[in-house]
Amino acid sequence: MRRPQVVVYEEDGKLARILTDTCRERKWLLRQPRQPGACLRLLRRGGPAVLVLKVHRPQVRDPAMLDALTASYKELAGQRRRLADTIELLDRVTWLLPDVNTLVVGETDDPPLAGLAWDLGARFVLFPPHPLPLVIDLVTHLMERTLGEAGSSAPVVIAPDNEAAP
Repeated sequence: MRRPQVVVYEEDGKLARILTDTCRERKWLLRQPRQPGACLRLLRRGGPAVLVLKVHRPQVRDPAMLDALTASYKELAGQRRRLADTIELLDRVTWLLPDVNTLVVGETDDPPLAGLAWDLGARFVLFPPHPLPLVIDLVTHLMERTLGEAGSSAPVVIAPDNEAAP
């Protein structure tokens, strides 16, 4: 059997840094591909895997500046392309590799983007106000489920502090 792997697709490396110690302690491979195709290749090799995707919707800081600066257009277009690539990767992994549990992490509170991630098959979606370090617990839970230690295939539910989970 192949070693379990956590594949993190993000730009800044923040999630990978958060997960480094957990992966090292549990002897899971931590992969950080920079291209969607590389993610798919790693996941298609088989074996237990959890995919962590970081998403954010590009924000136009000052629309008046976009008219004046071509560089801002290019920056915004690049951010939109990255979001589209990430969403397409989620969709492809859901359909092509249904055994891979996927966690989608957002940088800012964005209910429509979170809803899209759920609709495209993410096992769990983590957006603010949930704390980023919760990623460690979620990845651990998803990997344990993948390895057959958790048993259930129901989606993970985390209720706000003042509510009980169903």
